[in-house]
Amino acid sequence: MGEFLIQQRMITEKDLNKALDDQKKNLVPLGLLARQNAFLSNDKLFQALKTLNDSGPGENSFSDIVKKLNFLTKDELRNLHSIQSGTRELLGKVLLSNKAISRVNLIKALKEFQTL
Repeated sequence: MGEFLIQQRMITEKDLNKALDDQKKNLVPLGLLARQNAFLSNDKLFQALKTLNDSGPGENSFSDIVKKLNFLTKDELRNLHSIQSGTRELLGKVLLSNKAISRVNLIKALKEFQTL
């Protein structure tokens, strides 16, 4: 959809890149998903977060910590990452909130895109 909007000159490549970056920043945290989906107890979640906090900046990710502590398996983490990817805000919504495109133009583009 993003490339289509660029081809239609409704947004710029810079607009698309910013929207994609914003999508990534707004994912639901893995720890919250692990708790909500009963992969981790509150105690284990807090222990993992404390361990993450105690490690140096950028040293470990939440995934690294829960694997090292044997709180989650690779399959459970893969499942959580899959769930997390489904929590992304829709690209059109991000473009609207960034004021990169008007609602009218977005609706027009979506109608055209559906006919392709």
